[in-house]
Amino acid sequence: MSSLPTIAPRLACIALAAFAVLAAPTTGEAQRRARLDAQVGAHLTRQTGDMSARPATRLQLSVEAAGPVEVGVYMQAVARDLPLKAPLFGGGLSLAVRPRIPAARLRPLIQASAGYAALPGDQMRSYGTLDVAIIAGLAIELTDVVALEVRGGHHWLLGLPDAATLHHRHWSASGGLSFSWSGGHSL
Repeated sequence: MSSLPTIAPRLACIALAAFAVLAAPTTGEAQRRARLDAQVGAHLTRQTGDMSARPATRLQLSVEAAGPVEVGVYMQAVARDLPLKAPLFGGGLSLAVRPRIPAARLRPLIQASAGYAALPGDQMRSYGTLDVAIIAGLAIELTDVVALEVRGGHHWLLGLPDAATLHHRHWSASGGLSFSWSGGHSL
């Protein structure tokens, strides 16, 4: 368990390097779309037998890799109570398929992510863990740049200590805005 805090900075460096390579300007006419997602919601988990909801925020920056496939990096904060008291931070990488349905101005989302998560436990304890998630969502495009999006996810927490009071699986629900733009040279 003590190796997870040392993995987080390495994972962040790898994520930034991967994003820099993918966001580099292309030499053709093709322009990649980039996206910034801002989500607020809750992580729902079973803790010492009771269900608890922890407020969460998530920022994600992604770029189209090929067609509707996107790769990205994210940062999240999960707190014990509102208004985000004592937030715990984490982050990681994501891979998503986000096709467009132009006639309905909809964008469904299927995403897999993995990264470091610091989560609040009971009695003011916190736990660092590897968070692997599958997330589904739906965005409604308000304009060509802004979309309103809702998401639901299932998370597996790997590397929790035996004494942890958190359940090794939990759910998340969130809503927020998605901002997207195109431009091979402006990224």
